[in-house]
Amino acid sequence: MIHALVCDDYEPIASLIQVVLHNMGISVTTAGDGKQGLDLARQLRPSLIISDVDMPGLNGIELFKALQKDTTGLALIPFILMSSIDRRKAAREAGCNNFLVKPFSIDEVRHMVVKLLIEEKDFP
Repeated sequence: MIHALVCDDYEPIASLIQVVLHNMGISVTTAGDGKQGLDLARQLRPSLIISDVDMPGLNGIELFKALQKDTTGLALIPFILMSSIDRRKAAREAGCNNFLVKPFSIDEVRHMVVKLLIEEKDFP
């Protein structure tokens, strides 16, 4: 089964993404910050991670960088960052090219998730 990790300190966004993914047949775990997200990624080894950029403590870009340094395969997990357009450059400089600009549509989320999971051959 496909499992996603959604990291966002703003619960309404995390819940919206959770519903969208559930409707796609994807199970979801949520984390309220990057530190919790990193711990859960190590524990659950999800098929996909979607993270807000601006969170307290460990932000989404720092979470992405921490996973890229991991030697146990976590760097291979498809990763989507989401934030305002002005954070896109920082995400790309960190090496994350999958970026959702807030506000985003449900269709944009679905499209990016399907694209990444098909590339990873995790989606029928």
